[in-house]
Amino acid sequence: MNFMSFTTLTHAEFEEGCKAFISKCALDRDPISRRKYPPGWHWHEHTSFPQLGYMSRSLSIPAHSLCEDHLDDETDEVYVEVPEDDAEAPQVIRELVTVTLSVVYSPTYQVPALYFTAHHTSGWIAIGFSCASPDDALGGSPLTLPEITRLPLFREGLFPDEQGGSFALNVPDSSFAMLSQGDHPTLGTPSWYLHPCHTSAVVSEILSVGEWGDHEQAARWIESWFLVLGNVVDFTPHNSSVMV
Repeated sequence: MNFMSFTTLTHAEFEEGCKAFISKCALDRDPISRRKYPPGWHWHEHTSFPQLGYMSRSLSIPAHSLCEDHLDDETDEVYVEVPEDDAEAPQVIRELVTVTLSVVYSPTYQVPALYFTAHHTSGWIAIGFSCASPDDALGGSPLTLPEITRLPLFREGLFPDEQGGSFALNVPDSSFAMLSQGDHPTLGTPSWYLHPCHTSAVVSEILSVGEWGDHEQAARWIESWFLVLGNVVDFTPHNSSVMV
């Protein structure tokens, strides 16, 4: 079947596609394939309403610049003293941030939408391994919007001319905020989300070049959605680790 008419998803198709994607992500893959099918995604059912199921993935990633009192002005990195007899010890550490990504169904646009939260943690990363946090490290507090835009979760240069306040990020010549704050559709908790207004048109254009059977439609839709979002979001940031 051609995807030209397959421009949106029902929630049942969304769930089918997500579960197929999760199954592929669970397979043991080489590093290149894992960028297309990153591990750690899980499906969650709502306890009362079956139409509110979603999938999520939690990561621990290094921040760019979050504890300015400890940062080098030019590199945004935290420097620590290292004993002279330990030449192999790392000298630069960065605070870790816990990011939880949720792919939910938007009933308004009938497409997937990406919601996420980002919080400071007590962990720090130092060239490949974690270490204890300094006494003055922040613990558990949500990131501010300027801090979020500096995370390696987003592609470099994505927010060159950001405009907005504390709860939304606008881009020039757009009638919608690119990044906004709102309640998670299933959990009801404060989150950030990328506006899904143009998702259908972009994904449909990708899908229009191929033909697949009915059983593949939902899975291809979700994979194409991840392909589109991958231009904005890095689902496998450098030095990140999946949290179980």
